Amino acid sequence: MKEIVDSHVHVSLLPFEGWKSMALAGVRKIIGCSLFFGAKHAETLFDHFHQMLTLSISNAAKNDIKLYVAIGIHPMGIPDDWPRVIDALPSYLKMSGVIA
Repeated sequence: MKEIVDSHVHVSLLPFEGWKSMALAGVRKIIGCSLFFGAKHAETLFDHFHQMLTLSISNAAKNDIKLYVAIGIHPMGIPDDWPRVIDALPSYLKMSGVIA
């Protein structure tokens, strides 16, 4: 079976069964893009990024999928204190698994 790379997945919206379905379909690598609708505070996005880098990577690995994470601010979730998120992005780019 060919290995499939899915280049744009909002993993926070993916149910656990979705990981299994993707694996059965041959997906072996995913680029998970951050998405949090209606974030009011930078901490909300920081928590979201943490979840992607822990729970989502773990769920992917349990299904033999390698998850690469793209961190950022989605236009549908710009917090009032968005400069704090922008200032933190360089530190996220140094983390294992973060590619953008």
